[in-house]
Amino acid sequence: MPAGSGPGRREQIARARRWRDSWTVSCRFMRAALPSDPKNISSWPTYARLLPHARAALPQAHRAWAPSSTT
Repeated sequence: MPAGSGPGRREQIARARRWRDSWTVSCRFMRAALPSDPKNISSWPTYARLLPHARAALPQAHRAWAPSSTT
């Protein structure tokens, strides 16, 4: 069996895919909750409520889409 292709590696890939899928769904929900016009001052309280969630999700974005190392 080639190095890095065993059951442990497959499970690691499966976990990464599940995490990426969960993150993607979370971002879609957040996007759907945003008001359509960010320039409208009356929508700013909604943006303010969602900001902590966006800040929590965005630093994780690189993990969802970055290629994994094979070394």
